[in-house]
Amino acid sequence: MVGRIAIQKWLEFSPNYSLRQSITGCLSVMLLVFCAASSVQASVSTVSTGSDPLANGDNFQNALNLAACGDTIVLQAGATYATRVFTVNSYGPQGYPFSLPNKSCASGQYVTIQTSQVASLPSGRISPTNIGLMATLATNNNQWVIEPAQGAGHYQFIGIEFTNTSNVTTNNGYNPWLVMATPQSPKFGQWGHDMVFDRVWIHPYDDVTNPSGTTRTAQFAIVLDGANHTIKNSYISGFCCFQSNAPTVIGQSEGIATSLPIMESPLTQLRPLSPSTARWRPGEGCVL
Repeated sequence: MVGRIAIQKWLEFSPNYSLRQSITGCLSVMLLVFCAASSVQASVSTVSTGSDPLANGDNFQNALNLAACGDTIVLQAGATYATRVFTVNSYGPQGYPFSLPNKSCASGQYVTIQTSQVASLPSGRISPTNIGLMATLATNNNQWVIEPAQGAGHYQFIGIEFTNTSNVTTNNGYNPWLVMATPQSPKFGQWGHDMVFDRVWIHPYDDVTNPSGTTRTAQFAIVLDGANHTIKNSYISGFCCFQSNAPTVIGQSEGIATSLPIMESPLTQLRPLSPSTARWRPGEGCVL
């Protein structure tokens, strides 16, 4: 129909042109129209942010659901975006992590989640002293902060703090890890992929509130199973000690967990801040 109208209009306003010339011109016009229709401009959206971390978290999840490949989601530096608790039982506060939908993005078409102060971040590795420039994603329950859907990938986080909250301790909870780069139970070939963590800080909250304490509320920083993951210029700290919900049980105290059969990720420049130990003590961490 579009082509017929275009030909009619071309012939109507160009009586001296041959039919071949008219059709050629019409096809050129149609090509421009179709190219414009198929070219989707990446958008930048700032998540609505207030004083309530839970409402902020709801807005963040909504932004994730609506984002298209190549889009950028901006989180307010200094603000916290937290997951919700649906019930509390003897195992602690129960809920869900932020979910990263599978958008089937093409190579290089990342959904970017970044702090509003990304331009002020150091170009190299960050440290806790940069927290004022970062936005915080936090889990308020026993689950981790983020988890990709089956087969999801092409997400990058820039200038983000990943942590938990005191609500975990208050309700006798414990986080096995804080970040998941792959689904918890991926189907074969549907693990997470192409996740980038750039200048992020991953730590349990009590690493800051009680750095010399003998318990911690989280065991691992990040489960980095999957393919083509990158973590760089980042800081991991506070994974040590006894479990906060079982003070006689020693946590595994590691920053990164992987399952080698499906681990295909480029990890470089990983080293503890104290070269003499492979584990992290209170007040220490690792840089990537």
